[in-house]
Amino acid sequence: MAIRLKNLFNKGQEKAQSAPAEEAMEEPLPTEGPEDDDDENLETVETDAPAEAETADEPELTASDVAVGAIGPLRDQVAAELHATSPPDDRQFRLALEEILFDIESGMTSFNAAKAISVLEGSIPAWFARLKSAQTDRNVEMSRLIEVMGKALKNIEGRDGVFHDSLEDNLERLREAATGVQVRSASRRLLQLIDGASEQVAEQKRMTEKRLRSLSEMVRGLNEELDQVKVEAQEDALTGLFNRKSFDDRLEIELNNTRLTPYRFVLIIMDLDHFKAVNDTYGHVVGDRVLQACGKAIQEVVMRNSDFCARYGGEEMAVILSDCRGPQAIKIAERIRKAIAALEVKAGKKTIQVTASFGLSVVCDQDTAQSAIERADAALYIAKRSGRNKVVQAGVGEGEPIPMPEALTR
Repeated sequence: MAIRLKNLFNKGQEKAQSAPAEEAMEEPLPTEGPEDDDDENLETVETDAPAEAETADEPELTASDVAVGAIGPLRDQVAAELHATSPPDDRQFRLALEEILFDIESGMTSFNAAKAISVLEGSIPAWFARLKSAQTDRNVEMSRLIEVMGKALKNIEGRDGVFHDSLEDNLERLREAATGVQVRSASRRLLQLIDGASEQVAEQKRMTEKRLRSLSEMVRGLNEELDQVKVEAQEDALTGLFNRKSFDDRLEIELNNTRLTPYRFVLIIMDLDHFKAVNDTYGHVVGDRVLQACGKAIQEVVMRNSDFCARYGGEEMAVILSDCRGPQAIKIAERIRKAIAALEVKAGKKTIQVTASFGLSVVCDQDTAQSAIERADAALYIAKRSGRNKVVQAGVGEGEPIPMPEALTR
């Protein structure tokens, strides 16, 4: 284009230089000869005149017109390709084209022509090279996006969240690239594919959310079942009281509380009187009924949430009364004793009754689990030996001989 423009400019210059000579040639020259020759000359002039007039009616295309017609569309194309990330060279090239057009439209001169040629000879190839490089880079980027999307599709199983985020991000970037002014070669089919893929992603996301809700409900149900299993693992299946392991854990918790604050609690261990005779006489089925009835009676008396009832082993049961003192504990133990003594359990046609003996001990920060149990068990032994169906507190009354921690004797 630069060579063509240069040739056009050269032709314009040559025409401008030859114009005075042509005008000089058109002037009539004086001739010598007969009048007949002058008539012939006049006829010749009259014959040629219409041809010159006919030629003058057609507009002559000047070098400036050709230059403007060539540079104008180039300027428009450069302007259309400009965007926020265009290099500074492209913006400078556009400004140079604007200046060249202004100079040409103002009046074609040899200086303007030389200036235009010097600018266009190097700038046009460089601009097309940059345009081609940018298109190549965009094609590489789109290929990379498609490759990333393909990998995301392969990882869909088990990684729905990552898949959706990656695919949506890449689709959005691909849509922006396809609709931008810098990618004019993006076809309508590509846009349709992108929109279709977006709809599939949205549908897949909705399905995933539905599956997640279903899984969440399932997990919630499993957690409830697990909590129930944990409770069942802590309970004694026969009596409904807590089991021995739960008792041991709770006893350690209560002992730790005594070491952290001025806190004391009471441990009660009870044993059904002559329970072996019940099993031997009426069988283990009746014996189980007696244990169940006793467990229910204990729970009906010990009502505080902070207290703890457990089956200690066999026909022995235990109660932990939190933040409690001896006189209060004795009243509760007596109520349990009376409730058990009032029970009537069917054994065939007979109705049997049972009683229980109680050993009670106040526990302080100087105790261990072993010392607390041994002291309550010693009080229970005294109750058994002294007639059964009674409550004995360690260190008090009949239980006075039982050794007590120093903190409980002050």
